[in-house]
Amino acid sequence: MKKALYLACFLAIVSALAGGLLAAVNEVTAAKINANALAEVMGSLEKVFPGTTYAEITDYTDDSGLVTGVYQAEGQGYMFQVETSGFKDTIKFVLGIDNDSKIVGYDVIAIAETSGIGSRVAEDDFRNTVIGKTTGDKIDTLSGATISSTAVVKGLDAAKAVYASLTGNAAPAPSTPTTPEASKEPETPASTATVLDQKADGSQVTVTVEAKGFQGNNTYTVVIDSDKQEIVSVAMTTFNDTPGVGDAVNDEYLAGFAGLNSEDALNGVDVKSGATYTSNSAIDAVKAAWNAVFAEAGQDAADQPVAGDDSNDTAVLKSEDGALKTYTATTKGFQGDNEYEIVIDTDKQEVVSVKMTSFNDTTGIGDAVNDEYLAGFAGLKSDDEIAKVDVKSGATFTSNSAIEAVRAAFAASQK
Repeated sequence: MKKALYLACFLAIVSALAGGLLAAVNEVTAAKINANALAEVMGSLEKVFPGTTYAEITDYTDDSGLVTGVYQAEGQGYMFQVETSGFKDTIKFVLGIDNDSKIVGYDVIAIAETSGIGSRVAEDDFRNTVIGKTTGDKIDTLSGATISSTAVVKGLDAAKAVYASLTGNAAPAPSTPTTPEASKEPETPASTATVLDQKADGSQVTVTVEAKGFQGNNTYTVVIDSDKQEIVSVAMTTFNDTPGVGDAVNDEYLAGFAGLNSEDALNGVDVKSGATYTSNSAIDAVKAAWNAVFAEAGQDAADQPVAGDDSNDTAVLKSEDGALKTYTATTKGFQGDNEYEIVIDTDKQEVVSVKMTSFNDTTGIGDAVNDEYLAGFAGLKSDDEIAKVDVKSGATFTSNSAIEAVRAAFAASQK
């Protein structure tokens, strides 16, 4: 019984000592934390309110949760410590407001935003747009650093609201920052893509396209296999959008276009969250490249020239040498009219030779209808045989242009 009593007393004493020790440690730790917090703003306090005494204010109302400390400079004003979430990390800054509701100090004390973009909220150009304004003035965000500056403006508004509650002044109207790119959606995205260059190497066609993004035009290289009718690769060669935002449209995102084989598939590509404009820039570029290749390489049958329709194609006799008659014919291609010289043997009633004398179609595409292809007409003896000549893969329009020219010349030789 005595042992149990002694043990209970011992435990009670130990608990009391432990509780007292913990309280003492907490008191020391809290004091150290408060001292550290004060040290963070000490330099700014002295700079904004020099030669004064100051006191920490702990009884204040902050609905935003962004104001982490308030200090009163005796007879001069208040300093507010603010923490707000930027694009990459928390931005910490202090704001000084004097007793006349004028902003007299703004200093960023911790920032990890993108250098040259979000980091601009800590630089003099932005600082000078803040200092000198009153708590009733609105503060604009920075173009090109919308997310970071929007976060700071929200923090400024929070500090101004706390100031109003402490001084009894009317709460200021909040600023209305510009919506950042990350949350903007184009109302009706319209294609603004322009094909700059197009080259073919066998069935692989490389198309260079410029397309409008959020801040400027981006340039892409799109490789398409015209035989397989699918995207091979997409690469961005020039980036003119917001670093840290639009560059989320990276190699990994662009690799998602590989293997797509229809415009419907391209329309189904998702935009990259937070980079809507740059995503649409890439999608528009790939669609423009696709249309550039397959408008020439083979549209729907209803949109193609119809073999055998020579209503607008005529051949003119240029010269004759016995049974050999040379005709010139001008027929419509994809981009313009192409001209041909066709020699017909009227005795044998067959095509002798075909030569293109003027080419006005897509370089690197339509010029696949070359001397080798045209030599294939030699020896053909009827309109039916000519009409059945295969079109050149990847150059449908120009092929049909040649076929119609030969048919027109053959028809003229029969008259």
